[in-house]
Amino acid sequence: MKTFIGYLITAACIFIFAASGQARDVTERVIERTDVEEQIRAFCAQYCQGNKSQGKLTRMTIEHVKKHYFKILADVTLLNRHVLGNGVELFSYPIQAQGIGILNGKTCSVRIENITVANDPTGVFNRLAAEEKGNIYKIQDCAILISGPSN
Repeated sequence: MKTFIGYLITAACIFIFAASGQARDVTERVIERTDVEEQIRAFCAQYCQGNKSQGKLTRMTIEHVKKHYFKILADVTLLNRHVLGNGVELFSYPIQAQGIGILNGKTCSVRIENITVANDPTGVFNRLAAEEKGNIYKIQDCAILISGPSN
Protein backbone atom coordinates (compact mmCIF):
# COMPACT_ATOMS: atom_id res chain seq x y z
CA MET A 1 0.00 0.00 0.00
CA LYS A 2 2.78 2.43 0.82
CA THR A 3 4.29 2.04 -2.64
CA PHE A 4 1.45 3.86 -4.42
CA ILE A 5 3.67 6.40 -6.21
CA GLY A 6 5.82 3.56 -7.49
CA TYR A 7 2.62 1.91 -8.65
CA LEU A 8 1.52 5.11 -10.41
CA ILE A 9 4.77 5.32 -12.30
CA THR A 10 4.57 1.70 -13.38
CA ALA A 11 0.95 2.09 -14.48
CA ALA A 12 2.02 4.94 -16.74
CA CYS A 13 4.17 2.58 -18.76
CA ILE A 14 1.06 1.36 -20.54
CA PHE A 15 1.00 4.63 -22.46
CA ILE A 16 4.60 5.02 -23.64
CA PHE A 17 5.37 5.78 -27.29
CA ALA A 18 8.87 5.04 -28.56
CA ALA A 19 8.87 7.68 -31.29
CA SER A 20 8.14 10.57 -28.97
CA GLY A 21 10.89 12.98 -27.99
CA GLN A 22 8.62 15.28 -26.00
CA ALA A 23 6.77 14.72 -22.77
CA ARG A 24 3.20 13.59 -23.33
CA ASP A 25 0.44 14.26 -20.85
CA VAL A 26 -1.21 10.88 -20.33
CA THR A 27 -3.20 11.75 -17.21
CA GLU A 28 -6.67 11.11 -18.61
CA ARG A 29 -5.69 7.86 -20.31
CA VAL A 30 -4.03 6.56 -17.15
CA ILE A 31 -7.15 7.39 -15.14
CA GLU A 32 -9.48 5.84 -17.74
CA ARG A 33 -7.52 2.65 -18.44
CA THR A 34 -5.94 1.72 -15.10
CA ASP A 35 -6.95 1.41 -11.47
CA VAL A 36 -4.64 4.26 -10.44
CA GLU A 37 -7.47 6.30 -8.91
CA GLU A 38 -8.52 3.29 -6.81
CA GLN A 39 -4.94 2.81 -5.63
CA ILE A 40 -4.65 6.47 -4.65
CA ARG A 41 -7.96 6.37 -2.77
CA ALA A 42 -6.90 3.20 -0.94
CA PHE A 43 -3.57 4.76 -0.04
CA CYS A 44 -5.27 7.92 1.21
CA ALA A 45 -7.78 5.88 3.23
CA GLN A 46 -4.83 4.35 5.05
CA TYR A 47 -2.55 7.39 5.48
CA CYS A 48 -4.50 10.64 5.00
CA GLN A 49 -6.17 12.34 7.94
CA GLY A 50 -9.80 13.40 8.33
CA ASN A 51 -13.27 12.19 7.42
CA LYS A 52 -13.29 14.06 4.09
CA SER A 53 -9.78 13.15 2.92
CA GLN A 54 -9.23 12.26 -0.71
CA GLY A 55 -6.43 11.65 -3.16
CA LYS A 56 -6.12 12.10 -6.89
CA LEU A 57 -3.69 11.89 -9.75
CA THR A 58 -3.11 15.49 -10.77
CA ARG A 59 -0.90 14.90 -13.79
CA MET A 60 1.22 12.24 -15.43
CA THR A 61 3.68 12.72 -18.26
CA ILE A 62 5.95 10.37 -20.17
CA GLU A 63 8.99 11.32 -22.23
CA HIS A 64 11.31 9.25 -24.43
CA VAL A 65 14.80 10.33 -23.33
CA LYS A 66 17.21 8.08 -25.24
CA LYS A 67 17.36 4.67 -26.89
CA HIS A 68 15.03 2.53 -24.81
CA TYR A 69 14.74 4.82 -21.77
CA PHE A 70 11.67 6.82 -20.78
CA LYS A 71 11.16 9.39 -18.03
CA ILE A 72 7.86 9.25 -16.16
CA LEU A 73 6.54 12.06 -13.93
CA ALA A 74 3.51 11.53 -11.68
CA ASP A 75 1.94 14.35 -9.66
CA VAL A 76 -0.49 13.42 -6.88
CA THR A 77 -2.56 15.54 -4.49
CA LEU A 78 -3.60 14.09 -1.13
CA LEU A 79 -6.18 16.23 0.66
CA ASN A 80 -6.27 15.87 4.42
CA ARG A 81 -9.61 17.30 5.56
CA HIS A 82 -11.95 16.91 8.51
CA VAL A 83 -15.43 18.41 8.77
CA LEU A 84 -17.46 18.20 11.97
CA GLY A 85 -21.12 17.13 11.96
CA ASN A 86 -22.25 20.75 12.24
CA GLY A 87 -20.34 21.67 9.06
CA VAL A 88 -17.37 23.32 10.76
CA GLU A 89 -14.12 22.51 8.99
CA LEU A 90 -11.56 21.45 11.56
CA PHE A 91 -8.63 21.24 9.12
CA SER A 92 -7.94 21.09 5.41
CA TYR A 93 -4.53 20.90 3.79
CA PRO A 94 -3.30 19.30 0.57
CA ILE A 95 -0.07 17.35 0.35
CA GLN A 96 1.61 17.44 -3.07
CA ALA A 97 3.80 14.56 -4.21
CA GLN A 98 5.79 14.21 -7.43
CA GLY A 99 7.40 10.94 -8.43
CA ILE A 100 10.04 10.55 -11.13
CA GLY A 101 10.89 7.18 -12.62
CA ILE A 102 12.98 5.83 -15.49
CA LEU A 103 11.68 2.94 -17.58
CA ASN A 104 14.14 0.65 -19.33
CA GLY A 105 12.19 -0.55 -22.35
CA LYS A 106 14.48 -3.55 -22.86
CA THR A 107 14.16 -4.99 -19.37
CA CYS A 108 10.64 -3.65 -18.71
CA SER A 109 11.81 -2.29 -15.36
CA VAL A 110 11.00 1.08 -13.84
CA ARG A 111 13.40 2.55 -11.30
CA ILE A 112 12.04 5.18 -8.92
CA GLU A 113 14.53 8.05 -9.16
CA ASN A 114 12.97 10.47 -6.72
CA ILE A 115 9.78 11.42 -4.94
CA THR A 116 9.34 14.89 -3.52
CA VAL A 117 6.63 15.76 -1.03
CA ALA A 118 5.44 19.27 -0.15
CA ASN A 119 3.30 20.44 2.77
CA ASP A 120 3.67 17.34 4.94
CA PRO A 121 3.41 18.63 8.52
CA THR A 122 3.50 15.15 10.11
CA GLY A 123 6.38 13.86 7.97
CA VAL A 124 4.56 10.57 7.27
CA PHE A 125 4.47 11.04 3.51
CA ASN A 126 8.12 12.13 3.36
CA ARG A 127 9.11 8.92 5.18
CA LEU A 128 7.05 6.77 2.80
CA ALA A 129 8.52 8.58 -0.21
CA ALA A 130 12.07 8.04 1.05
CA GLU A 131 11.41 4.27 1.19
CA GLU A 132 10.50 4.28 -2.52
CA LYS A 133 13.69 5.84 -3.89
CA GLY A 134 15.69 3.30 -5.84
CA ASN A 135 12.94 0.68 -5.90
CA ILE A 136 12.55 -1.18 -9.18
CA TYR A 137 9.24 -2.47 -10.50
CA LYS A 138 8.77 -4.92 -13.37
CA ILE A 139 6.18 -4.18 -16.08
CA GLN A 140 4.61 -7.05 -18.00
CA ASP A 141 4.69 -6.95 -21.81
CA CYS A 142 6.24 -3.48 -21.97
CA ALA A 143 7.90 -4.16 -25.37
CA ILE A 144 4.47 -4.55 -26.91
CA LEU A 145 3.17 -1.50 -25.09
CA ILE A 146 6.10 0.74 -26.02
CA SER A 147 5.62 0.16 -29.74
CA GLY A 148 1.82 0.07 -29.48
CA PRO A 149 -0.61 2.53 -31.07
CA SER A 150 -1.49 5.82 -29.41
CA ASN A 151 -5.13 4.85 -28.81
